[in-house]
Amino acid sequence: IAQTGSIEQDSGAQISAPGYSGVVGLNANGSINLGGTIQAADPAFGSVGSPGLSLVSTNGAIIETTTGNLSTPLLVGSAANGATLNATAGNGNLVANLGPFAVHSGDFALTDERSLAVTGPVVAYAGSVTILDTHLSGAPSSLTNNSTIQGQTGVTLVADDNIVNSAGAVIAVDGATGAVNLIATGGSISSTGVVQAPNLTGFAAASATLNNTSASGNRIANLGSFTVDAADGWLMLNDGRALQVSGPLQAQTI
Repeated sequence: IAQTGSIEQDSGAQISAPGYSGVVGLNANGSINLGGTIQAADPAFGSVGSPGLSLVSTNGAIIETTTGNLSTPLLVGSAANGATLNATAGNGNLVANLGPFAVHSGDFALTDERSLAVTGPVVAYAGSVTILDTHLSGAPSSLTNNSTIQGQTGVTLVADDNIVNSAGAVIAVDGATGAVNLIATGGSISSTGVVQAPNLTGFAAASATLNNTSASGNRIANLGSFTVDAADGWLMLNDGRALQVSGPLQAQTI
């Protein structure tokens, strides 16, 4: 669907391209407001190369209301003035892979209710990136980053299982106040990729390991509040620049 103005999806309206090869594309010169259901293929297929959902707002914002719901193996897109995809818990988004998504002004926010792989890059050039990955029933959701997640003012990643940054980069650009906040409420944080930010905070239920040892690896200026809750949990950080610890830090082993 291409529109020279805005696209408005009413509450209860459904856009569906089911099956293995289903693709849905919404392209508007203005804003895109999503109040109904969009199903692009079946998220169970879930491979990075799968068809999926493309949302493009050339001169506006992308906004999902509380009645919206996105279901897709792959979500990609761009927005001029922010992208907020925060469906109501219990009727939430089911996105398996988050591909390239660029927000040129404003923030990017996604709430997802299944395990999510970021194949990106996902960039908010003037704002923040927030990804909340939770599951209300069944197996908890993990968040895996295999690309770049970058926010000018900050990046917040939340999962109710593990956060894994194996081959990716998580970057807060702003040199003074930019912050990366990592929260694994029911699992571990594991990063052999890159974390770069003026400020790093976090929480992990089990353990937190950020041990990139490359010359171009982690660049953290200030380590703020970070808690590892498990009785035998640990916090490990390898940093490639001068580090200030403002804390507090809490773990069995640091």
